[in-house]
Amino acid sequence: IFDEAFQDCVNQKSRKRDSQLALLLLQSSMNWTDEEIVRTAHDALRQPSIINSLPRRGETRADWFAVIGTSGSPGISSMAINIAADFSQRFATQIIDADQRNQDLHVLLGARREGRSGLTSSLSLQTIASEEDRLSLEEYQSRISVLDIGETPKFRSEMFSDRRSDIRNSIDLLVQSQNLIYVLHPENRALFELDSFLNFAKEELSRNRITFVFNKMGNSTRHKGILRSLKNQISDQPLFVVPRDYALFDRAQARFATLGEVGARTSAKRAISQLSIYLVNSM
Repeated sequence: IFDEAFQDCVNQKSRKRDSQLALLLLQSSMNWTDEEIVRTAHDALRQPSIINSLPRRGETRADWFAVIGTSGSPGISSMAINIAADFSQRFATQIIDADQRNQDLHVLLGARREGRSGLTSSLSLQTIASEEDRLSLEEYQSRISVLDIGETPKFRSEMFSDRRSDIRNSIDLLVQSQNLIYVLHPENRALFELDSFLNFAKEELSRNRITFVFNKMGNSTRHKGILRSLKNQISDQPLFVVPRDYALFDRAQARFATLGEVGARTSAKRAISQLSIYLVNSM
């Protein structure tokens, strides 16, 4: 428990504290008994933790491309890796592992987790493992950044009640990224989660450009039906369809490689290349 006069100092120090720690700021001009402090703390913890630190509208980063998506492994990390690899053919690019609940890009790419790893002369990997990494990301502006944020939070519950820093950081990065790539796969639950995201986007992401990717598309009637429903949900917003090719993605992961290195002429690679070209042209 700290006095309001020390709030700036507390904000700095709290970055290094446990993410589960909540701070209650009290005025020293008031006389607080032990019972009042305990009761006030309990009341504060029972209240929803409304996130009020979202960046103001207009404060987006044009050089950030955030890859997000539904639950159930729709291929978010693979999409981020291959988009970043395509970008690096034209620009100096860094791929950012910002999925604090499942940081595995270094495993997929055969790189170290700590610090910045150079993958090629124009592509590097950075894992957001600390608040210092998070701050360095905001200051690093010499490269295009592709952020793997992972599964989007459950906006109706986690966003407004979860006090963990990883949830708050995911929301902050999501809102700050001017370019969003939302990945989903042909499962009915994905459409339900998409509806929650679209409601959030309508309120908070009016300045962000959202591109949808329907990954792992097959030829079944069910997949085609889900795709039709998806098109109805997103109306005329940009949509790219990537065909299902498990063998190709497995081969790429086994070799710590991108699709361009193991299957440059495949349908899946062509679809992702078309997506990357669209994203570059929309910058």
